[in-house]
Amino acid sequence: MALPFPRLQELETAHKRTDIIILALLCVSAALVIVMIFIVLKYKKRWIHVLQTDPITGYGNHIKLFKDYDACITDDNRVSYSVVNLKIENISSISEVHGYVERDLTLTHISKIIQSHLSEHEMFASVSEDSFIIVMQYLSQQQLTKRLGPLYLDIESLLKQKTKDDAATLRSGIYGLAIYDKELNPAINHAIQAREYAQSNNLSYVFYDKALFKSIHLVKELDQEAITGLDNNEFIPYFQPMLDLDQMGIAGFEALSRWQNKKRGLLFPDQFIPILEKNGLLGKADIALFRNVCQLLGQRVKDGQDLLYISCNFSRYSIYQPDFCTTLKEIAAEQQVPASCLQIEISDSISAENMPEIISKVSELKSYGFTVALDHFGGGYSSIMELKNFAIDILKLDKEMIKDIEHPKIQSIMGSIVEMCHGIGVEVACQGVETDAQLQLLKQINCDYVQGYLFYQPMPYSELDKLMRGM
Repeated sequence: MALPFPRLQELETAHKRTDIIILALLCVSAALVIVMIFIVLKYKKRWIHVLQTDPITGYGNHIKLFKDYDACITDDNRVSYSVVNLKIENISSISEVHGYVERDLTLTHISKIIQSHLSEHEMFASVSEDSFIIVMQYLSQQQLTKRLGPLYLDIESLLKQKTKDDAATLRSGIYGLAIYDKELNPAINHAIQAREYAQSNNLSYVFYDKALFKSIHLVKELDQEAITGLDNNEFIPYFQPMLDLDQMGIAGFEALSRWQNKKRGLLFPDQFIPILEKNGLLGKADIALFRNVCQLLGQRVKDGQDLLYISCNFSRYSIYQPDFCTTLKEIAAEQQVPASCLQIEISDSISAENMPEIISKVSELKSYGFTVALDHFGGGYSSIMELKNFAIDILKLDKEMIKDIEHPKIQSIMGSIVEMCHGIGVEVACQGVETDAQLQLLKQINCDYVQGYLFYQPMPYSELDKLMRGM
């Protein structure tokens, strides 16, 4: 049966209302989606900005640097760019004097200075609180150095205003991009390696090249080999005779360290001392060398041979150990070597660092029967008046003094040192004697002992033994 007409109208009206409501909801949903998209895009842009910004300086960080590098550097222009690692040493000195806020303001100012020296297609980033990576156009080392000069001067001028006694300094490593340097990370690593080399060699900047790469690679290999070398007793003593200046006869020997590296042959101290020092192994190497010397002397005691008088050098890394003196005493006793046959050399520079402790160590060594020498005297640390505080037996003049001994003023200074030492019962030795003229002048000022290439070069124990048997 058909519905009444009024009922049909009500249904049509309800359907229209529903359509209107649905349409309205769709419009509202569309509007909400548009608003949400706008909000997401707005905050995404802000989030990306935050993600790519250094929070301290407000300039771009490494994320932005990598993005800009990929956008700007292509195969066509890569070789005309370089990567510079600029590091500010001792930036903490600013916070120590002025606080962290001033340090952060200084870093912001430095970033502003760097930006002012860059062109449109160059970029930089702060990668730590004291280090920046700069990507600069590069035509030649000379051209880049000329550009970096004013930049460094501006930064150094700022640092001088902020730090005490010019504590903060700049070091840089520079790497010229090659055609195959598609990734930025390896280039940054090369720049950092060059900067580390500059830092370790007290240079303002260094350009990375193949020779430097070989040097860095060698140091890394020697780092590992030094540990096994000590364990395998590869660090051996060479001996340089010290002569009595009156009789010109051998009065004793100085033990000098050499590394008999199984892979590379005989290495000299300038090739391995920095490595041992960096790795904290220098103190261990000092004691190992002393033990080797005592073993050789101990064997001479067992074989009924004449004893030798041998001097051994020690670095601050062994001298400042609490048991330093007792360790030497025990090693000598183990090998049945009289302490009176052993001279302990302490560098003048060490004595200047902590005089009370060194005075105490010298007294303790003397109480065990060792003789003690103050080495490298005249290198710019102690004065002759401070000798009254040390119960030393021998003063060894720095070899740099002997180079200028022909100068009348140097002769006078050295003569006065010898005279004053003799007045307090201290003998004087001079190292690095290379000419007969130097020898004659040392005789004139009454020096007691001489040592140098004029007489003997350092020799292995086998040659020393032959020398002594021949005598």
